Parts: sequence; structure tokens; C-alpha cells
Amino acid sequence: MRTMSKPLYTAVPVSISSGDNISPVKEEKPKRSVQSKLLTFVLISAFVVAFTRTCNSTPYLNPQDADAKTDSGKDDKLQPTLLPGGGRDWSIDLVNNKITAKHAPEFALGSLPLDPLILTSRNDGNAIRFSQELLKKMSQGNEVPLTPLCRQFEDKVDSASNWDYVVTGVSEEGDHDQCKDALIVSYVDKNFIVLNGLWALDVAFWKFEEGNGVNFVKVVDHPKTKWWEKKPKTLEYGGGRDWILNMDDGTISPKNHPGLVLGRGAKSLIIVDSESDVAWKFNGDALASLKDGNVMKLENENGVGALKEQENEQYFQEWRYILSAIRNDGSVSQNEKVIDVRYIDDNYLALYAEDIPEEKSLVLDVSFWSMFQYNSVNYVGGWVYRY
Repeated sequence: MRTMSKPLYTAVPVSISSGDNISPVKEEKPKRSVQSKLLTFVLISAFVVAFTRTCNSTPYLNPQDADAKTDSGKDDKLQPTLLPGGGRDWSIDLVNNKITAKHAPEFALGSLPLDPLILTSRNDGNAIRFSQELLKKMSQGNEVPLTPLCRQFEDKVDSASNWDYVVTGVSEEGDHDQCKDALIVSYVDKNFIVLNGLWALDVAFWKFEEGNGVNFVKVVDHPKTKWWEKKPKTLEYGGGRDWILNMDDGTISPKNHPGLVLGRGAKSLIIVDSESDVAWKFNGDALASLKDGNVMKLENENGVGALKEQENEQYFQEWRYILSAIRNDGSVSQNEKVIDVRYIDDNYLALYAEDIPEEKSLVLDVSFWSMFQYNSVNYVGGWVYRY
């Protein structure tokens, strides 16, 4: 979705809020020739032109910009539900029985195996409370198993830019079979929570907001940076890797945001590598019927289905939306709540209900139209259906 009122559950570790502008150390500089100055001017001018063209050619770059033009050239402030060109365009793959993002076919609809590890408020019911004995051992520098935290994927490491990261989840209470191996961590310098001596627990994008993802990250073996950029470090102070152990209530907080703690998030629809085991495969006959314009329950061949996080629509700027949710307990009551969808215009996946007119329906939408792995997919609509 291009606009959301809640933060994303995301695994990408790059800290966009912590990137300081690093100036090179001042030193005596030799006088530059006229030719050198002219070359610098030409390079800067070329950069400005290229940057301007890039920004102007990127549609919907600013989620807050509600302006759009219809085919007639008339300004239209109300963008429609059926808005092409981004995160609402889907393809039905009848060869592999998957639903893929039309503009990024390497990604398919899917879901994580475990609830995501997130930040939540300290008094929230989903806050994770560790035993005081465990936190005391951590504070003394001992290695401890940080149950119920688990890897989402065994032996799988993802990468983004100069970072490797381990997507982290939370097992069900008492279900230790969900984790093949416990996450063994230590509390380094009374600040960092370090996995296996390599990986630091990290708040995604260093955005300290309820619902934001938390995962383990480290710098790649050979990071690539520009000469003016600060070299990345795994144990970097001053941001999303600084933690404090709260002995009084058994929680763990970002050091500079004690009102937030580690918590259990809710699984939602996401986009994943189409070759991944967590990419949803559908019943072939049901998927073919959907492509022909019929209604299909949005559940995979293992019985895992997509639901609504809440029944009532939420509103943000010019958009209506409902967050997606995933349930896999297989109960009849939950199965009745699995959403029905129709394939509209060979492009959109629209929610279907007999008592809701088509023009009021919501469609599946990749959050912010950002095609990166594990980004969330929700149900979104405008105030008009079509242009």
C-alpha cells in the first residue's frame, strides 16, 4: 500500500534514519587548476540533471501526493481503487500455481512461518517477558538461549546493501519444536545483544515505532562504500542496536526508548522470493477458476488462509484500508473468515462479498508499492473505483 497508518513489519536492516552526513577530515589541499574546476562543475551539473529526471520519471514517488491526471488531462484529487502501474498489479502463474507481483515477478504472495519479532509498547499484552534469572545472567555477560526468539528460516541469511540479516520470529508459547536451535546470545558492553558472537539485534531502519520489525544483522564481509561514506559497523552505538534489560518486568527495550519493548507481532500477507518455501502454492483448479473470473478463497494448498485484521475500514489521507492477517489453525470458524477474491481486469485481486458492491471493494496492495522481500500486503481502496 502506498500509504499506511501503521509501520511496516520489515526485515530490511539498513538504518535510513541513522545515516549521518560524514564530512572528510580537513587537510591542506593543493590549488586546483581551471581545468579541474571546470570538470567538477560539469560533473555536478550532470548529476543534478540525472537526479531531476529520475525523480520526475518515478510515478507515485511521494505517497502523500494525491494529485493525478486522468486520460483527459484533467486533475483528479481522488485516485481510484483500480490504480495500475505498481503494487496492485498481480499475475496468476498457472505453471507454478502461484500469484506473483506483475512488475516484480521474482516475488510471490506468501507469509512467514512464525509471528514476527517487533517493537511494542511496554504495557501491551504482546510484550515478551523474559525470566529475571535469564536477564540477570545476560547482564553478567553470560551466553543464554533467548527463548522464545527463533530464526524464521533455518540456515538462511538474507542480504541488503552492505548488510546480512537473519529474519527473526517468536515461537508459540510452549512450542519449542518450532525452533530447531535456540538463539544463543550475549549482552556485549551492556549495550548490544549479540547472536553467536556475530549478529547484533537491530530495529529495522532504526525507526522506533510500535509494530516495526526487529532482526539480527551484521555487516557483509566486504562492504562497499563511497569515499565520503562512513564505514558500516555491526556494533554501532547510538541507534537501533542499543538495548537495556528491564529487570523489574522482564522486558528488553531500546536504550533510548524505554516505553517500547520486544514483542510478538501478527503474521500478515507479504511478498517473498517466488522460489522460497514460504511462497504460497494454490490448488491448480481453484487458481485457474480465479483467472477465469470466478471467486476463490485466498488460502494456500496447506490450508493457510488470508483474513482481515479488523472488519472495519481504516482511513489514511485519500485511502481506505484493512490490514491483512494470517491464520493457520484450520478451525471452521477461522475458515469462514478467509477472504474471497476475484481477479479483475486480468490485473487486480479484489475482495469479494455478496453484500458489498464491487465499486466499494478493496484490492490487494503491496505496502508503499515497494518491491522488497517480506514487505507487507494489505487491502486498499480509494474513494472512486475507476478513473
